[in-house]
Parts: sequence; structure tokens; C-alpha cells
Amino acid sequence: MDPLDSALHFKVLLRGRSSANAGFRPYNGPLPDVLREIVKRGEWLLCLDEQLHAPQDVMIAPGALASLFQVPQPPTPQDDERFGLVGPLWRRGLERAGVVRDLSDIPEDQIYRMLLDLPTRGIPLELASRFLLQLLERGSFDPERGGADRETFLQKGQVPILTQDGRDWGARQETYYAHRDDLPKAVRSHLKLVDLPSRRNATQVAARFGIPALRKDSMNIRLRSVEQADGVVADALFARFEQTKPFILALRNHLSPDQASLRRLKSLRLVIALRAEMELEAGGETIIDDLEPFKHSLVSTGHELTVTIDPSLHDDENFDLGLHAISDGIAELFELQAGSDFTTLLTASTQSLRMTHLLRALPALNEAEQEAVKSGIGFIEPTGPTISVDADTLAQALVRAESEDDLSGSPVEADLAETDQDAALEEEPDRAAEAVRSELRLTATALAAGTGGVSSRERTDDIKVRVTGGTGPLAGRSSDVDRAADAEHWSVAFEKSRGRVPLLVANLVGSGAYGCDCLSFRSEVDRDAFMNDPQRIELVERFIEAKSGTVRFTPNEWKMAEETGDRYYVYRISFADEKRERAQLTVVRNPASQSIALRVSRELIVDSVLARKIYELLRANEATSKDADAI
Repeated sequence: MDPLDSALHFKVLLRGRSSANAGFRPYNGPLPDVLREIVKRGEWLLCLDEQLHAPQDVMIAPGALASLFQVPQPPTPQDDERFGLVGPLWRRGLERAGVVRDLSDIPEDQIYRMLLDLPTRGIPLELASRFLLQLLERGSFDPERGGADRETFLQKGQVPILTQDGRDWGARQETYYAHRDDLPKAVRSHLKLVDLPSRRNATQVAARFGIPALRKDSMNIRLRSVEQADGVVADALFARFEQTKPFILALRNHLSPDQASLRRLKSLRLVIALRAEMELEAGGETIIDDLEPFKHSLVSTGHELTVTIDPSLHDDENFDLGLHAISDGIAELFELQAGSDFTTLLTASTQSLRMTHLLRALPALNEAEQEAVKSGIGFIEPTGPTISVDADTLAQALVRAESEDDLSGSPVEADLAETDQDAALEEEPDRAAEAVRSELRLTATALAAGTGGVSSRERTDDIKVRVTGGTGPLAGRSSDVDRAADAEHWSVAFEKSRGRVPLLVANLVGSGAYGCDCLSFRSEVDRDAFMNDPQRIELVERFIEAKSGTVRFTPNEWKMAEETGDRYYVYRISFADEKRERAQLTVVRNPASQSIALRVSRELIVDSVLARKIYELLRANEATSKDADAI
């Protein structure tokens, strides 16, 4: 039985009167609210601390707010047997007595009384801040129901604030809410800022706690001086911003077509700074301070977004954090709480991936509307790289390659010892040249197997393709352990050892070339068909970039890696010494997708790629190799 449930009838002897002048008479109606309040506020409920507390100060499941609320002591087995206090009935009785289940059950007037009492209860400031945050996140809350208790809090209340030394209590009337997290750090020493996370609903902070948002436009912020950054990070951030801007415009145009903000983004100029000195007004004072690294300044009267980076950090860290700062600046331009949608678009490594994210952010679009978005951006689904090589140009390149770096001669004599070969190089240069240029045959043994990218400004060359001199091994010269030409030579030999048909194109360079050192085909039929029509890159099974030492990409190599995806391979050859009898080959497929191993300057950290495969290569007497897994 629930004795406080007015729907149940039980005998209560009550007498009351309607006014001070009236006489007392029996009361037979429902239990008056005044008695409910006496039950709720009286200290009679036994809690886990073995003390009696008022039900209004008790919570059934306080969770992280256990220091603010007592927890009722559950009934003992004897209570269950004596009174029949099973779990559901016990909880219902607690709720009827005024014990709340969680924060959402506490009425608004009681909330304001609790806020007013917080500084006197000696609770940790961190807990008080957490309490404010949970109140802010509470879905149903009407400040007007706080009544006189709310007014008292607004006049006399204190809230946890942030200081240079940590947290403290501050008068609510003197406190501001840091709506954004890009305010200069010096502001904290001049203003009282409530200890609430930024990017929350500033309107609700003002309505529930009476704390106004500190807006940058009221601080008269201006940049006094800017030390601009240059180099690969700045170039990469500039390029990524310009590449992504059409996608952001399309996203915002569909979600909230505010033409003024859209026009401002179109004309927005990005400034990457090593240091930016700001001047602002706060608390009646003029403050001069540096903008912290990876913060932004969006001057309301101008069309510049200034983002700071940290020269002490590595390029890839600066690039990633810089993109997040740019996202924050764009969010401020559109007056949004967060720029996570912009971050997703900015960090996408390719235009195709960027378009995928854009369409996912606009799920309500039908197929025709999606095509309209693509058309509006000027985005064309990639149909493959643009190649400017014709059959004559390819033939010219191959003739030059054969004359300077012949990979199709007779095999190296198997019984020629290394010391004898060295002597031959000294005594018979012509014979030595023929030997070095002869076909290299390998034995390949798989050693180990493991389980997006950055663009920067690219200079377009007027000459689409040109044929350079041979890049293969040079006769009569001492070999450099990391010389790229030797890596190409061994990569071609490895392809032959795997049964594929390689074609060395390293001396075709330019923006219309193949962006790699070697093309590998499934069969001679495919290779011959390709040589008759070098535009048919669908016949190419592998685009191979051979590297030794550091793996850096030229703009055209990177473009080809992005556009060919899983068909693009990096072969890194590491020689043990100058003898060239043994080498280690590390294979990386689709380097543009290896974001964890890429630096901003298009350098691939091969050893950071999980999905790499390693082979040990040996010069062999015959064109045979040990069995190894296909790569």
C-alpha cells in the first residue's frame, strides 16, 4: 500500500479551518500539499551514511553527483518480511515521499535553491562545474518555474569560474560564458568565465543561469601584427582550403542558405601564421596578447581567417591541427557551435572522398539532386588520369632507355665471382658495361607481411611529356647504395620473377606522363596492345614507383597515386652494400590511402605502413624464384 497516493482511501484524522477567524472542523479531502511538503523536507529518511536526511536531499541513483545527494538505505530482509517492502514498492514509496530518481526529476525551484547553497556545502569545485553542465544538458527545464528562488540566485548566487590558477567561486552577476574556445588566454586574468565547456547553447546558459555569453564582436578584437608562415605546411593548408571551399559552400547552401555568410566564405582569404599578436578590450582594459597555436582569428570587418601553427611540431601535426583550426573559423563565420562537418570535408584526402562525405551529410537528396550538387561544385567523377603520351613518344623513350639502360640483354654469367667481376670492370670497360646492363634475375623470398593523403600547391608545366636521358645503372661507375636507378633495375627484375611483364617508363616525365617508374602488365599481349595505344592505361596492372632511401613523391607521382588507387605501388629497394648481390624489397600498395604514414610534403614513411610486404631479393643463376605469396 502507498500511504501518500491520493487515489487510495485510508483513514486520516485531520482538522482544519479556511481562515484565521473560522473554527476548526474535520477534513475529509485528499492529503494536502502542505503535508507532502512536510514529508519531503523533514529529516526522517535513513541513508547510506547512517544519518537521517530530508527526502528532497536524497537521490535514488545520483551517479557522478553522489557528493551532492544522499542515497537512501535499502530495506533489509527483515523489512521485506515484516512490511512487504519489495523493490518496486520501496522505490515507489521513496518517489512519493519526494526522493528523486535522477536530476531530471528535481523541480526548478529546488534546483535554484541547490545552486544558491552550493558554495556553503564545501563540495569540490570540479563537482559543482559538473552539476552545472548536467543542468545545462537537462532536456526539460523551464527557468520561469524557479520563481522567487531563481530571482534570489540571480541576485546572490555564485558559480564556479576559471582562473589562471585553476577554479574558484565567482559572483554570477560578474561572470561571462566563453561561448567559443578561441579567446586569447589573457582574457581569463581580466574576466570571470564560468567553468562550462565552450560550444554549448549560449542562449540556454543565459536563460538557466543568467550568465551572458562573451562574444568576440563585443571585445573589439583586432590583429596588431602577423608573422606569416611559408613552406610546405602553409602551402598544403592553402591548397586544402581552396579544394574544400566549394564543398562547404554546397553543404551550407542546402542546410541553411544564408547568402551573406556564403558570400563571405567565397571571398574569405586564409592566412597561416607562425605568430599573431592581438589587441582586445576586456573588463574595461586593453589587452595585448599572442593568439595561441591552432587558434583562429576571424575579424568581423574583414575577409581574412588567420590560423596559427606551431613551428616546433612536425609537419603532419601542424597540418592536422591546422585543419581543425580552419574548421573552427568557418564554424564561427556561419555562427555554428562546432565545425565537425567542415573538419570531415577538410581532412578528406581526395575529391572523391570529399564528395562522399558531402552526400552523406545531405541524406535527404534524391539522385537528381545529388547530380545537381556535383554539377554545382564543378566536380566530375574521376574517369582516370589524363595521359598525353602517344605511341611515337613512348617508342622514343623506350629506344633511349635501351641505348642507355638495356634491361633485355643476356643474363649475367653465373660463374663470374664478385672479385672477378670487379676486375672485369677495371680491365674491360666495354664488357663491364654490357654485363651491368644485362638482364638481372632474382630469387624473391617473402619475409614478412603486415595487415588519406595530403595535397599541396602544384605548378603545372606547359610541356605535358618530355623524354629524358636514361636513368638505369651506369657502367664503369661506383654504385651509390641509395641510387634510384638501381632501384628501378631491381624492381623490373622482381616483376619478371613474379611472371609479370614490366615496361620501364622512368624517363617519361611531365604532368601528362605516367607518374611512376615502371608499368607492369599481366601478359605480353596487354603490353603490346598498350604500346600501340599508350592511352589505354586500363591494361596496366601495376603503376610502380621505385624508391631507395626516403620515399618522396613529385606532384605528378602523387596525382597518379591518388587517381589509380590500389593499382599504384611503391617498391622500396634497400641494398645491403655496393655489391648488389642482396636487397630487401618493401612493397606498399595504394600509398595515398596510408594517412598514418604520410607527411605533409608527400613523404611516405614506409616502415609505418601496416599493410606492407617485405621480400629478400638475391641474384639468381636462373630465372626461378622460391614460392612466395602473390602481392
